[in-house]
Amino acid sequence: MTALLLLAALASPPAPKAPAPLGVQDGTIELARALIAKDLEKLVSLTPAPFSFDGSVARTPLEVRERWAAILDRHPVDRLHLYGVELLPYDQAVARYGKPPARLGELPWRGSMIAIANLGGRATIVVWKRRGDGFVPIAITD
Repeated sequence: MTALLLLAALASPPAPKAPAPLGVQDGTIELARALIAKDLEKLVSLTPAPFSFDGSVARTPLEVRERWAAILDRHPVDRLHLYGVELLPYDQAVARYGKPPARLGELPWRGSMIAIANLGGRATIVVWKRRGDGFVPIAITD
């Protein structure tokens, strides 16, 4: 019996390492570039409602637009540089960095992908959730 189990184990291919979902890294880069370019239209098109801004949810496309416009007006984002993006499944992100802050507690974390963009030496986190065949960003925080 043991030999049979060993043969079965040897015959099965090794479990592949789960790749990052397609589109999450490129989408995060596109979002960061739109932020740096202060491209309001692109930011709005990339972040469908409902979308959480640091724990405060914009529930309509108009609210998403208003939040992005306020961010672009208040912050000198055009001086930032994108140094890189790290992608982690939620559970790995928690293991490495700890649980999310309480202000973000309402987000549907399970099964999400966490993109950590290094913008000007500071972490900007984009939370991506599976919808249909792909992923969409549902939140941004720092």
